[in-house]
Amino acid sequence: MLKKSLAMILVVVLAFTLAACGNGDSSGSDNELGGELTVVAPLTEPHNSGWVAVLDKFAEETGVTIHTDFLPWMQLRERQTLELASGSGSYDVVYAHPLWWREFAGLGYLQPVDNYTTAEDLALFIPSLLEMYRADDGLVYGLPDWISCIMIAYRVDLFEEHGLSKPETFADWVRAAEILHTDDRAGIAFPAINAAGLAGSYLTALLANNSWIVDDNDNPTMNTPEALETMRFFEQLGHFAPPGIANFHWEEVFAAGLGDRAAIAMMLSIRIAEFNDPAVSQTAGLWDYAVFREKSAAAAIDSWIWSVATDSKNQFSAGELVKFLASTDSQITMSSINQGTAGATFEFYERPEVEQYLPFLPAMSAAVAENSRAMPDWVTWTSEMDMLEISMQRMFLGEMTPEEVCAAVQEIMVANRS
Repeated sequence: MLKKSLAMILVVVLAFTLAACGNGDSSGSDNELGGELTVVAPLTEPHNSGWVAVLDKFAEETGVTIHTDFLPWMQLRERQTLELASGSGSYDVVYAHPLWWREFAGLGYLQPVDNYTTAEDLALFIPSLLEMYRADDGLVYGLPDWISCIMIAYRVDLFEEHGLSKPETFADWVRAAEILHTDDRAGIAFPAINAAGLAGSYLTALLANNSWIVDDNDNPTMNTPEALETMRFFEQLGHFAPPGIANFHWEEVFAAGLGDRAAIAMMLSIRIAEFNDPAVSQTAGLWDYAVFREKSAAAAIDSWIWSVATDSKNQFSAGELVKFLASTDSQITMSSINQGTAGATFEFYERPEVEQYLPFLPAMSAAVAENSRAMPDWVTWTSEMDMLEISMQRMFLGEMTPEEVCAAVQEIMVANRS
């Protein structure tokens, strides 16, 4: 259960912030709901169905006419950039990705949330999730949605058969993977292809080891004892992974778990509940969920944000819609349809009905409460991530040691900042 006291602290902090900025009202609006809004977001199911259900409810309650522009992933960034740069006001509410929201904010395309929220509004949100979208100017530029993280699914029946308790440390997971590893069933499956999943898994474990890939001053920290300990953890797990692990992406991990070919699996929270879905899984009903834990439970968060476009011709209604989309009730509605993504408010994690849609929520809630932060979104991360994942692949093949992997990543990160 997340602590309500954090919300009260945030109220005080934000109250001072708002007073200093002189904001809090919708800039340039008449503070009346109405008119038309256009929402731009990715074309993806079942998420579109969840959004439409919420948008329809907002339209019914307010009288606002809402148009949607759902775009294929490959077109989304380019179209958003072109329309926002034109200043045409064609988009009112923008669904911004972690990799480009900061660019949009810096170019003045997005409104800071201070322009359409109060301190009390923002105090509803878990601070660490809201802070993911604070830019270098000190302002937050949207409200979080599509909260997800990498978690661990494990076979309860196999753990019980071998007298194993739920793992609580890196060493526990390695021991369980070793004991459960057989010729027909891998001890553990995880994404190890060069496609972000391996880096995300490593960073999540690193956070659970009370460390991160950079310090508060953006200095690389891959030369720390914690980074090396975490890398050795993955090297050990690699001994109990399926053959060809370097070619495993999320679908391969998923297939191994569903097909009784892995006893433990690292998986995105947006898919992890499907391990127990009898419609797709041969092992349905046999899985439980956990998060990475060493010195604390931890979740490296991936999410998107709903933001108000600066050139929207209907600023007040757009701001109200963003708050509505990110609200607890709307997030529960979307979760009941998506059955994967989570919300960002305190109340979302405390409402008992949510667990029927997201059975992994208790584990995820503990991680978010203890230690969570956003996945990297800085410009040089792509090249650094490539070095991390390719070097880890070589480690699994016995071509590099954990020490050499950490040193290689440290070197490129230092070079990128020089």
